[in-house]
Amino acid sequence: MARHCIRLKMRLIVFSDEGDVTSYVPEGTWTHLLTGETVTGPRWVRERHGFLSAPLPVRPGAVLSRSGT
Repeated sequence: MARHCIRLKMRLIVFSDEGDVTSYVPEGTWTHLLTGETVTGPRWVRERHGFLSAPLPVRPGAVLSRSGT
């Protein structure tokens, strides 16, 4: 099973070829941008994602610029 690592600022994300994702969530409460689910860190989280999804946690009150196209 191949694993691929990505480091984004304070997060480490490990993807497998099968779509299993392990990511580290820093301290605090985080909300998944696309699903609205919340998780509290610090801890490691395991999820399954397809080709068009990814772990996208944001902090409460975050201001994000999103394109409508």
